[in-house]
Order: sequence, then structure tokens, then C-alpha cells
Amino acid sequence: MRKKLLFLFAAAAVFATGCDPFGTSETKAYITGRIYADSDMTEPYAGATVVVDVNPDSISIPSISCLTDAGGEFLLAVPFFPYMDGEGMSGYSYPGSGKVGLRAYAEGKEYVYRTYDESPFVVTAGDTLVVWDVSLTQFD
Repeated sequence: MRKKLLFLFAAAAVFATGCDPFGTSETKAYITGRIYADSDMTEPYAGATVVVDVNPDSISIPSISCLTDAGGEFLLAVPFFPYMDGEGMSGYSYPGSGKVGLRAYAEGKEYVYRTYDESPFVVTAGDTLVVWDVSLTQFD
């Protein structure tokens, strides 16, 4: 119990002074792209759901989603969380990168950019992954 209190006090002091205990000020990776309603890719599609697909056992990257805007664009800010891999302060790790899949849903159909288990994207904190444009005609 005493070690936990000491850790919490030290962590609060580090964050209060603005120091970054994990060596980077970035804690998110970004994924962006565009979805169109037509095969010519001239009419943006608003309201498609785009989901970051992660391993269900992942403790450092959550599954998140967003909707495309009026321009058919989406922007996902994928957070990375520190996790405990041992005891004490030295037992925390910050992944800084991870493997994710990406899926889009619209009008009862799905488009799979990549899956987390077979052909994942590797995203890194501070970087932006720009995926290719797709149209609803490519959804299954």
C-alpha cells in the first residue's frame, strides 16, 4: 500500500510539473480518410461509421469510432494508454505504437480496410495514417 501511495504521489508531481514520464508528448495516433457515395468519388458520404478494430485483449489501445462529416472525411484519434507490466514505477510501459484494423459501416454494409489480426495497420503516437478513399460501391 505504501508503494502505491508513493507512486501516486510521484506520478502526480511529474504530471503537475509538466514532465512527460514516457518520453513523448504525443499519446495519440491519427487515422484519416474519406468515403464517397458514388463510384466516381465526386459525392462525399456523410454519416458512415468508421471503427478502429483492435485485439479484444488489448489494454493499451481501445476500440474507438467516429462518423464521416459532410465532406465524407473522418479523423480518428487513437489513444495509447500506459499499462503495468511489473511492480512499482519501473513496471509501467507506454507502447507508443500498435497494430489496429479499420472498418467502415454505411447503409447496412461494411468495408474492411484491414483487420487487426491478419493484415493490421501499424500506428505510432504522433503520426497520421491517411488511408485510401473508398466509395459505397466497394462496401459488401
